[in-house]
Order: sequence, then structure tokens, then C-alpha cells
Amino acid sequence: MATLPGVATIEEPLPLQLFADFLENPEGHCFRLQAAILLGRAARFLQARREHLTVFDRSPSEDLEIFIALHRRNGYLNDEQVAILSCIANGVNVVVGSPHAHVVLDADNEMLRARVAQRGAPQWILDGLDTQFDLYRSWIGRIEGPILRIDTTQRDVSDIDSLATWILKTLPEAINGAFPEDSTLGLRWQ
Repeated sequence: MATLPGVATIEEPLPLQLFADFLENPEGHCFRLQAAILLGRAARFLQARREHLTVFDRSPSEDLEIFIALHRRNGYLNDEQVAILSCIANGVNVVVGSPHAHVVLDADNEMLRARVAQRGAPQWILDGLDTQFDLYRSWIGRIEGPILRIDTTQRDVSDIDSLATWILKTLPEAINGAFPEDSTLGLRWQ
């Protein structure tokens, strides 16, 4: 998407040392990492060039409803920390605004598990994937507004440019309540 005209992309801010600390000791570093990611998202948005369309890799609600919820369930965050992170997420949402549409890249659970394992994730992350999958599916079911789900299980990445172009071309229609589709690409806004 970043290569298309009129599009600004905001990548997830991931403080590498804090993330490494979190991987070694989730209980000791989870709160600081989640706060840094949320605040970094707002800072990157404020520093980004203004374009017709701004694309985020994650939204504050996704951070809150998936990752913060997951870390709470795992015991890496307590109720007070979750309350603080909820306030931060709500503030970030005020700064960046609510998404007008969502594009969800998905795959079957076994493919997702294999991809996470290939990246060298620690065992505790692999052990929590079923919970994360459940949280994602629940969150996706509550998304309001247009959503485009792309199953990447068997998709060839060679069509990524045509996918991005089609998404950009059809996004205004989707936001206005139409449901464009392309059977050749296997895409349909919902």
C-alpha cells in the first residue's frame, strides 16, 4: 500500500530492546511494551505525511481487544494496568480516529501457527496462539463498517500489487455501503 499514490502507511512502532526484554520476561515488561506501542502509534501518525488515505497495520481497538486481553489472560498484566492501557488506547483512538474500513489478512490456524513458529517465537507465544486466534475471530465479528477478509493460506504473494490497487480503488465504494467484489482476485468487501 505504501507504494501507491496518496497513501501513507503507519507501521507498528516496536521498540526492539523493550520487545526483546518482554520476550525474556513478559511479566516484567508487558505493560511498558504495550504502552510504548500504543503511544508510538499516535506519535507516528502525528509525524506522518498527510495523504488521502492512511493505513495502519493495527488499530488501538485491536491492541486492546486482542493483545492486551491476551496478556491479561496470561497474567502478564493486572487489572490496574489494563485500565491504564485502556485509557491510553482510547486517547490514541481520539488522535488517529476510528478506521473507516478494515482489511484482515487471515489463514487457517495451522498455517498461522507454522508462520509464527518459523519466526522463532518463544514457546509461551506458541502455547497461547489458540487463545489469540479466538480473540481475533471474536474481534473481527464485532468490527463495524466495511471489512475485506483475505485468506492468505494458499494465496501467492505475486498478486500483492493487484490486491493493493484493487483495495484502494474500491475502498470509497465500500465506505459508502457498496460491496465491490472481484472474482478473479477472490475478493469481496462485506
